[in-house]
Amino acid sequence: MAKKKVIFDTNIFSTEHFPVLEASKLKDLVYRKKILILSPAILYEQILHLWLNDKKRPLLFQYLPFLLDLKHQQHFHDRGTIITMELEKDTPSREDYFLSLAEKGHRETQINKQILQAKPDIFEQIQLKLLTGKHKQQRDNFRMILSKIRKTMSEQNKKFNSERSANFENIFSRLGESMAETLIDIFYGGTLDKNILLNNWKTNKGKYPFLTFWIRAFLYIAFHAATNNNTELDADAQNDVDFIVCMKEGNILVSEDQRFMKDTFNHFWGGSEKQLLRIQDFVSLIATF
Repeated sequence: MAKKKVIFDTNIFSTEHFPVLEASKLKDLVYRKKILILSPAILYEQILHLWLNDKKRPLLFQYLPFLLDLKHQQHFHDRGTIITMELEKDTPSREDYFLSLAEKGHRETQINKQILQAKPDIFEQIQLKLLTGKHKQQRDNFRMILSKIRKTMSEQNKKFNSERSANFENIFSRLGESMAETLIDIFYGGTLDKNILLNNWKTNKGKYPFLTFWIRAFLYIAFHAATNNNTELDADAQNDVDFIVCMKEGNILVSEDQRFMKDTFNHFWGGSEKQLLRIQDFVSLIATF
């Protein structure tokens, strides 16, 4: 049996679902290289948010050691790093999308020293990074842009045909360039001319697989809200799409989200061999490995 590449949604790390995962064969299968865990950067960021909640903070000391103990794990670079890399590098390799062994080791060392050993100043460091830092400002700005796109699509909702996939392709054709410009403006971290980079993307979208997928995924957030008559965008949608995009490299996504995540997975990966499994189904599956 080929090694299964598994991605966990953050909602698996909860008081209800984590004990099921912890009691499973996962660690043994990872150690025997039957399963490879792929971790999007957003997974660790969201789990670290637990530090900011006094009541939930003890859970951090359960989840992080478990995650760090999953050997041979691969960590994706964050969204901005991947977008910048694709825009600047002629022929990215698979390894370019993941932290190197040295970078992974540094991250794990920092987590062990600063989080698990609970240094007194770590609260201020995390609060600055996650709550008031540039990363949060990027998300807030991008949410405003998505809200405008959603409003535009809601106004045109009556014009949509009955075939959802065809409608979305029309949306991508019409708004893809604008979304690409927005993503490059917000997340590109290099020094090259952004107009040239945008033109490069327009002429060869296939050269930028993750960027192009993120463009599609972010447009789908607004499309999903507009076509489901939601008054607001899903609060977690910006984070959810990172898991969907990272499934380009995965075989199984484990999630308990039966709404936006399920709809988005089915839109992009439905009909493929990739699987979206709830925790009980995943544990039952790996028990047969």
